[in-house]
Amino acid sequence: MATKDEIDKRGQWILGELLREGSITIEKICQECEASLATARRDLDSLEKKGRLRRNHGGAISFEALLYEPFRHVSTFKDQV
Repeated sequence: MATKDEIDKRGQWILGELLREGSITIEKICQECEASLATARRDLDSLEKKGRLRRNHGGAISFEALLYEPFRHVSTFKDQV
């Protein structure tokens, strides 16, 4: 059974990925966090209940703007991404 600290770390990682990418798949969570499908689904369900993301088929999407969104139209930023 996972500790609260492990659950919190996975949750923070998921939210960080959502800020960077805008979406995440269950498979990516399982692969990167070495979690089972059931664990990844529970993590997403918990974060959705807290209003941190929105579940979709096979993963989740962010409610918040992407981390780079304010700079999306700045040409020097595009060159570095």
